[in-house]
Amino acid sequence: MTNIKPNPPRFTFFTLFMVILTLVSTATLPGCQPVEPGGVSLSTPIRQKPWPGVAQRGTVFFTTHYRIYTSTGDRKLRIVLPGFMEACYGNYLDLTGLADLPASTEKMPMYMLASRAEWLSLTRGKFGQAKTAEKLQAGGYTYKGTTVCWNIGPMVTYSVASHEGLHQFLYYRLKSRLPLWAEEGLATNAEGFVFDRGRVRFLPKNNVLRLVDLRQAILGDYWIPLKKLLTTSPAAVIHANEDQAVGYYGQVWAIVNFLRTDETYAPRWKKMLADAQAGLFDKILSPQQRRARGPRYTAATGQAIFKHYIDPDIEQFEKRYKTFCRKLVKLQP
Repeated sequence: MTNIKPNPPRFTFFTLFMVILTLVSTATLPGCQPVEPGGVSLSTPIRQKPWPGVAQRGTVFFTTHYRIYTSTGDRKLRIVLPGFMEACYGNYLDLTGLADLPASTEKMPMYMLASRAEWLSLTRGKFGQAKTAEKLQAGGYTYKGTTVCWNIGPMVTYSVASHEGLHQFLYYRLKSRLPLWAEEGLATNAEGFVFDRGRVRFLPKNNVLRLVDLRQAILGDYWIPLKKLLTTSPAAVIHANEDQAVGYYGQVWAIVNFLRTDETYAPRWKKMLADAQAGLFDKILSPQQRRARGPRYTAATGQAIFKHYIDPDIEQFEKRYKTFCRKLVKLQP
């Protein structure tokens, strides 16, 4: 959490993370690398108090940056989640390259419910987003700076929390909005991790689900051309072609991987995020572009922001990017 206050109308759209469970081992998936020891401790200072919640049995956990409301009876999740989210916060700083700021007394709110029924009840009553939420069978969302999830099983719950927590982090840290290709790309890079003896190690490149998505996009001919990827939204892709929806998340995951690690583009990527934090997109966007909301914002600004900060030659960039993707999933260039 930071002492930078967001402009309330920003990020008023409903961000959904669709979870697809893929039975693939990291030991056999092309592209996954051996995991080295290390990571961040899951131990963190907390205080707690009762929370009646939606089932009259909840607890609120207060950590350095988070206020976590939970009704789950899953003992392990209750023990691990506070420290995991604090570790995620450190990972968000690493992924974005943004400097840490003094923690605010107004902590970032998160709900972790025991079941989908409780999650839907809270969503209807508190956020008024039932129509959209009812379509989601496994996952979570971040709405106006609040992350709302439910316990959908070991490991996947943490992956969803980490993904949605990244959206939340950006909500509070950035004064200019990122287009969806950049924001969803960062969020998917936050999903990969391993637990090891009380520690967590984040692995942006060892994200099994997104490696599978990317490989299917390439081999299944679901590749979304970069010009379209930069201006579209997950919802628009799903509506137009459900097969390409798989490719969307794999491709935005890969593009952020590429931008963070390529020696040419990494400084440009960091500059883009630093300017977003400082609210400097106003200098490159027209008033009409800045007024756009939700997916319309990405449609209006996605290419303009990319060309200004990353590369004005989209076609040439796509050639390098696609070569990177093929190498990432162990395919011949």
